[in-house]
Amino acid sequence: MKKALLATSAIIAAGVIAAPAIAAEKKAAGPIALKLGGYFTALAVHSSQDDGAGQPAANTHNMMLTREAEVSFSGSTTLDNGVSAGVDVQLEAETCGDQVDESYIWFKGSFGQVVIGAENGAGNKSFRGSSVPMAGFVSTWSSNYRLYATGTNAAASPFRSDVSGDSEKLTYWTPKMSGFQVGVSYTWDSGEIASSYGGQESDNDAQQSNIWELGATYSGNTGKDGVAYNVSGAYIKGDNETSGGVDQKVWALGADVTFSGITIAGGYGKDNQATSGNNTDRTDWNVGAKGSSGAVSYGISYSKTKDEVSGTGDDTRDHWIAAASYAFGPGISFSAGIENVKLEDGANAAAAENNATSIMLGTALFF
Repeated sequence: MKKALLATSAIIAAGVIAAPAIAAEKKAAGPIALKLGGYFTALAVHSSQDDGAGQPAANTHNMMLTREAEVSFSGSTTLDNGVSAGVDVQLEAETCGDQVDESYIWFKGSFGQVVIGAENGAGNKSFRGSSVPMAGFVSTWSSNYRLYATGTNAAASPFRSDVSGDSEKLTYWTPKMSGFQVGVSYTWDSGEIASSYGGQESDNDAQQSNIWELGATYSGNTGKDGVAYNVSGAYIKGDNETSGGVDQKVWALGADVTFSGITIAGGYGKDNQATSGNNTDRTDWNVGAKGSSGAVSYGISYSKTKDEVSGTGDDTRDHWIAAASYAFGPGISFSAGIENVKLEDGANAAAAENNATSIMLGTALFF
């Protein structure tokens, strides 16, 4: 590990530390000027779901207004030797557990790109899968919204498996060569550093440390017929900090192909959930199609999550979503969609099962 870290440090030293010194001699590059950006998504939702006594949605309203937004501060500059340097800080637009979502700096040149700070790792960022043009729904791998009651179902989360999240890390991306690009990340600890001044996270039971991520993508096209495709693979591994604990391992594969204005995409991932017993893994897969015609975009996607619960059977989540969006202007769109989520519990517990259908009207503003 020390050799790997020293090698990464050498890359930074060669491509980054030396660059400002050269630029300083030429006195060409000025300080970085930050620009304001971000997004605001909002939904009006009507949900019909299991709301009887003891069921997940008991005593809940069938109407809701929900929103999610971030404000970003970002900027970059290019030095005379061709090396670019930048910063990105993403501020949540409401009070929440991680008020600053992601915060990092980066350096990019012919050597590739180095990212330092709180950002998703190379494995996470290499996941590919289906998506639909609905405000706030990033993809069926990961959505900003969960519009249904989950109860105690272990498979209810709409987020794909990950290990390091936005914890402090060091990432290196190779230059893209003939359509190939590879990234590697190292995270000291899965627990995000609480202090605003940083510092080294302590070992805590049930957390993972020394997390390595590997992500690889390939993009290409078939030429005259206009068919384009992308393929991805990711592998993530951590060290369990609990004495005698099991290391968490996640892997995923994904692909998409675009032809005649239609994109078909899918992905598959598996997580051992830091356990070694039989029937304890989590699997996620999805498939979908989307397209557009002028200002109108449309799509449909299906995903399934299975969380194996040893001794009681599998908890599952089946998810369908169909949506369409209309772009009124640059950065402004309105969308409508319908979503169905079915949660089933391996032990048939009423508190862990739900069948929810939601009708959504939404808007997304990017600035």
